[in-house]
Amino acid sequence: SDSNQARAIVDILQHLNFTYVNTIYSHGDYGEGGFREFRRLLKILTAPDDELNVIQKKQTRICIADEQRLYRDATIPDIKTMLQTMFDRIKSDVQ
Repeated sequence: SDSNQARAIVDILQHLNFTYVNTIYSHGDYGEGGFREFRRLLKILTAPDDELNVIQKKQTRICIADEQRLYRDATIPDIKTMLQTMFDRIKSDVQ
């Protein structure tokens, strides 16, 4: 389910001590539903401590730096452009 997959992704990101992530998700119910659940779990992580009982109490804050929706009819050049845009944003944030 979306909830289980999103929870597993959050667990992995917490274990690896990630604080910022870039996301690419597929257009449609499956990808968008999973991304909504992922974003919901991250929102719970940034809630005040008394609201953290839904999720294990790790104080790791994970922010979505960029999110991109991948459409079914996307071409290789479309995907390359999307990735290049994300990389360019990362570079500009670091410098």
